[in-house]
Amino acid sequence: QRMTVYQVTPPPVPPPADVELDEAAAQSDSVETVQQAQTAAQPAASGRAGQATAAPAQGGRGGQAPAAPGTSAAQVNQTEGGYYGRIIIDPNDDKTVYCGDTNATVSSDSGKTFKVTGWDGNGKTHVDHRVVWVDPLNSKHILSGNDGGVSETWDSGKHFSQKATIQAQQFYDVSVDNEMPYNVMGGTQDNGAWLGPSQNRNSYGIFGADWLYLPTGDAFYVVRDWWNPEYIYYESQFGGSSRMNLKTGEPPQSLAVRLTPEQAAAGEATPRYQWNAPIVLSPHNPGIVYIAAQHVYRSLSRGDRNTFVKISPDLTKASKEKLAQARKTNLQWATVYTFAESPRKPGLYWAGTDDGNVQMSPDGGTTWANITNQFYDANGAVKPGVKGDVIPYDRWVKRVVPSAFDDNTCYVAFSGYRTHNEDKSWLFVTKDLGKTWTDISAGMNNPVWDLEEDPENADVLYAGTDYGIFVTVDRGKTWTAFAANMPPMSIRDIAIQKRDREVAIGTYARGIWIADIGPVKEFKPAVFDAAAHLFDVKNTVRWNRYERRGDTLGEMAKVDNPVVGATIYYYLKADAQSVKVTIKDLEGTTIQELTPLTKKGVQKAFWNLRRATAGGQPAFGGGGGRMSGGTAGMVDPGVYKVTLFVVNDAVTTEK
Repeated sequence: QRMTVYQVTPPPVPPPADVELDEAAAQSDSVETVQQAQTAAQPAASGRAGQATAAPAQGGRGGQAPAAPGTSAAQVNQTEGGYYGRIIIDPNDDKTVYCGDTNATVSSDSGKTFKVTGWDGNGKTHVDHRVVWVDPLNSKHILSGNDGGVSETWDSGKHFSQKATIQAQQFYDVSVDNEMPYNVMGGTQDNGAWLGPSQNRNSYGIFGADWLYLPTGDAFYVVRDWWNPEYIYYESQFGGSSRMNLKTGEPPQSLAVRLTPEQAAAGEATPRYQWNAPIVLSPHNPGIVYIAAQHVYRSLSRGDRNTFVKISPDLTKASKEKLAQARKTNLQWATVYTFAESPRKPGLYWAGTDDGNVQMSPDGGTTWANITNQFYDANGAVKPGVKGDVIPYDRWVKRVVPSAFDDNTCYVAFSGYRTHNEDKSWLFVTKDLGKTWTDISAGMNNPVWDLEEDPENADVLYAGTDYGIFVTVDRGKTWTAFAANMPPMSIRDIAIQKRDREVAIGTYARGIWIADIGPVKEFKPAVFDAAAHLFDVKNTVRWNRYERRGDTLGEMAKVDNPVVGATIYYYLKADAQSVKVTIKDLEGTTIQELTPLTKKGVQKAFWNLRRATAGGQPAFGGGGGRMSGGTAGMVDPGVYKVTLFVVNDAVTTEK
C-alpha cells in the first residue's frame, strides 16, 4: 500500500558518492597501509567488526588529543570508530588519503603519517566528518559530509561553504504533540533538540525560523506534556535530561539523577546512562515522569528537583567485562535502553536493556520479573524443556511496546547489529505477560530501531529499520515497505499523531518525514475482499494562509506546506471501467465531482475544498482526481457527504 508522503524537510540531495574501499584497493597500496594503522588503533571491544573505539586520550571531543603533523594513523584515529569508518583516497593522487574523524585527518604519504586537516572551526565546517568526497577532476574540490550537513571547498579546505538547503539532519528520536497544527520534536546528532510545526499558515512554507531550539549538544528524547503543553522534556547524551517551561521561559531544570556524597560513600553504584537514555511521561498522568539508567527512576511531580525515586533494581546483566570495556570508550553498557508503561493499565511496566534483558513489573515497580532469565541459564543456554519461539539472550533491546488493545500483550524489538555484527531482524510478541513469545519478523533482514503499534488497528505495526520503514497489516505474518517514494535509509524513531492520522518518521541524515496513514485503521480482510471500499475521510482543516518570506531567499532551507484540501482514499479489488467520487452538502446539492484513477489497489482522489463551476479549465487534484469542471471559491466549513461510484461490467457499486 502506498501512502501520501510529504517532508518536513526538503527532499535530500546527497553528495556525489565517495570512493568505496574495495574500489580504491585496486588503485594502490594506500588502503592496506591505512587499514593496518586503523586496526592498530582499535582495541578488542564489543561492537560491529572494525568499529570499536580506542581508549580516549586527554583533550578533544571523545578524548581525542590534537594531532601534530607527522602523527601516525594509530595515534590519530582514536575517537568513535563506529561513526568514522571511511577511508578516502584522492582519485588523482593515490598517496593522499583522508580519514573521517571528529577532526578529519589527511596523509600525503600513503597513510604512513597523518595530520589534522584544520577544516574545523573558524567558520569553516562542523566537526565530526562522516565521509569525504574528492572531485576526480579537481582535487581541490572536496565535499565533507559531517554532523552539520554538507560542506564544500574549492581550495583544499582553506574556505568552505555550507550547503544549507541540503537537509541532512540526523534524528535519533521523534515525538509529536496535540497542538493545531501539531508540532514535531526530536533530538539530533550534535545539533541539539528541536520543536517545529508539521505545517503552518505561511504560503511560502516552513523556514528554519519556525523551529524552536532547545539548548543541548547531541540530543535524543524530546517529550511534551500532553496535558499541559507549556512543559517540555529533552536530553543530551548520557542522561543530561532537562525540563523547560515554554510559557514562562524559566531556565531549564536538570532531571538527571546523580549520587549524593552519602550514597557515594556508602558504595552505591553510579547511575549508568545510555547515549540516549529514556525519558517517558506516563500515558495516564503527565505529571509522572520516568528516566532510566541501569535503574528506573520515577517522579510524581513533573521531575521537580530531588523528586526522582528509584523503583527498580539494576535491570541489566551488568557484566564486569562489558563495564570494563565501556570505561575505555565513549560508550556505555549495561543500561536500560527502552522503557514503557502500558497505555491500558497504570503501573504495568516493561523495560529492555542494551545487554539483552527484558524486564516486566506488574505492580508499579514493587516487583520485577526478568523475562529473559525464564528461558536461559546463567551461561546463556536455553533451559531444558523450553518450547516454541524464544527471545534472544544477549541482543540489544531496542524497543518495548505494550499493546493499547490488551493488557497482556507486548511487542519487543531486538538488534544484534552492534553486538553480533548481524543484519537480522528480531521482532517478538507475547500475549501472556512474557510467559511465551512468537517471532513476528517474517524473515525481514533489517536491523530494527523502532517498533510501533497503530493506535486504532491492532493488526497494524510499523517498524523503523536501517533500510527504511516497513508495515504489517496482519500482526507480523507479512511485512512490506512503507511509503514507496522514501529512499532506503536509517529510520531511528516513529511517532503517530492519532488525531490527524499521520506518522512522523525520524531519519538519520534525511530529517523528519510525515506520512498520511488515514486509511490504515480500516485495513482488514473484509475490506480487501470487497469489490470496492471507500475509507473514512479525515476531518479537514481549511487553512487560510498568508505570505511571509524567510530571512533571505538565497540559502534558506525551507519546505512547502501540504496542499490545502481533503484526500479521499478508496480501494478497488480489480481494475474498474470508471470511477467517480461526488461531494455533496447535507441538502444533497453536488459540490464537486472527481474522476480519479481506475487501477486496482488503494487509490486516492483529492478535493481542493472548492465548488465546481460550469465551463472553465479543469483543475486536478494531487492524487489524480480530476475535477469535472472549473472551480470557484472554497466551501464554507461544515459537513459534506462523499460517495464513491465504481463501474465494472456495467454494474455500478456505490459506497
